[in-house]
Amino acid sequence: MAFQVVTDRPTRPAVAGRTRAEFRMSRSVAGMPVADVQTETRSMRVSTAETTSIDLVRFSGACGG
Repeated sequence: MAFQVVTDRPTRPAVAGRTRAEFRMSRSVAGMPVADVQTETRSMRVSTAETTSIDLVRFSGACGG
């Protein structure tokens, strides 16, 4: 399993301990709706449910088809 991130530029996969991050590129990522979620150390931008559903269709090969 991997943590998947959509970015606006090509980014190489990253590994931190047992956590793996895979990056997908989308030029329209800046215009997609997101929500700010507060964590223990800072706030983080997370996609809304609608944005996630669009990404699941767009990147269906990356999530198992």
